[in-house]
Amino acid sequence: MLRVLLSAAHYKVIQAETIRDALDQAQRTRPDLVITALSLADGTAMDLRIALEANPNLSGLPILALTPQNDRSARLTALRAGIDDVLSHPLNDIALQARIRSLIRQREVTAVLTPHAPEGQPYPGFCEGQNGFTPAPSPNRIAVLSRCAERARRWRAQLAPLFPGQVRAFGLEAAQKLMSHPAPDVVVVPISSSDRDEDLSLLADLRSRRATRHATLIAIPTDQCLSLAAEAWDRGAQDALLHGFSAEELALRLRNQQCRKQRINKILERVHGDLQAANKDPMTGLYNRRFLLPHLQKTIHDAATNGRSFALLLADLDHFKRINDRFGHPVGDAVLIETAKRLASDLTAEEIAARIGGEEFLILLRDVSPDQGACRADRLRRSLNRAPMRIAGVPTPVRVTISIGLVTGPLPTAGQTAQMPSASTLIRMADEALYKAKQQGRDRVMLAPTAA
Repeated sequence: MLRVLLSAAHYKVIQAETIRDALDQAQRTRPDLVITALSLADGTAMDLRIALEANPNLSGLPILALTPQNDRSARLTALRAGIDDVLSHPLNDIALQARIRSLIRQREVTAVLTPHAPEGQPYPGFCEGQNGFTPAPSPNRIAVLSRCAERARRWRAQLAPLFPGQVRAFGLEAAQKLMSHPAPDVVVVPISSSDRDEDLSLLADLRSRRATRHATLIAIPTDQCLSLAAEAWDRGAQDALLHGFSAEELALRLRNQQCRKQRINKILERVHGDLQAANKDPMTGLYNRRFLLPHLQKTIHDAATNGRSFALLLADLDHFKRINDRFGHPVGDAVLIETAKRLASDLTAEEIAARIGGEEFLILLRDVSPDQGACRADRLRRSLNRAPMRIAGVPTPVRVTISIGLVTGPLPTAGQTAQMPSASTLIRMADEALYKAKQQGRDRVMLAPTAA
């Protein structure tokens, strides 16, 4: 019956009869959602969840369990084990499909952030399996928001003993206060058939506001109306209590939602870390060429259209090969790291230094005149030369000097963007100036001809 219903709603449905069969099917087809009976021929829905979590490719799949009747104890047991939701027969088609849509939307957030290698395996660090359900710490800030302030206070009083975080109650007139900093992690909203339009609009409004758009929304139909719960899911609620308010059930659902949110946060941290790694040189911590080039191109555009001045410095350590040959590459690496520290210490937050080659560094200064650019370049040179470098394992300090090729703007063709040089042209000009600095004895700054 479910296969016919869901196929008619344009879902591709794969059937399995046992946990082993389900794992094989899931490994092949990578489903977006698992719908399972609470009791299976070779185990339970909780056993199936543990088996799925143990597989990095299937970890985090939402699981919707079905029970033959409204069994509160079975529902709480399943929620306690990390099952995302439990629906009982007779199934309401509208509520079932709304819940499926809601769970798939939540799954999609994780899936979008978790890239896979060509062979279908997740990239290292983006997925991690679990041997079982590990409860996460509870969210810190919970808000109960109701048009009936007394109801909000009553629910808060029942939930607070089960919850280590901060639980606050708000009447509808205090909704603005709820939006203030710090915003809640979770908002619990009672909804009723008598105030259907207003309550559903409140959910949509909470989802759209800056302060609460990333909060978890949990709807509680006060009259146990399934169609109302279905609309709540479609309006952005991540969860709903279909059988009315229960502090124990709400606490379990809050914990499960927090587990989901922690999973997403971990992935976001890894994505952010990978983005940083893609833009930074792993040895020195400076930016790399990939990061600097778009900024340089924008700086050229600003110079050509608005006359904004800039300076581009190409710096190269003098006789660096001698350091590697005499002391070894680990000492050479230490010299590069110390060079990066000294260069970065003389730059502002808006100025960019990048390592673009073995011992080459590219530095972009904005809003500096040609004379200021030359002075800054010489100051950077002197800053590097101010004292020999003390390197661990080397008995005597290592003296290092640097040569710098300098290109400055703005361009005389300001306002004529078609004539502006490219980033590669400016880097080539700086490289030619650097070559002249090397020819004339090193440890000096050489200014290139005008960028025009």
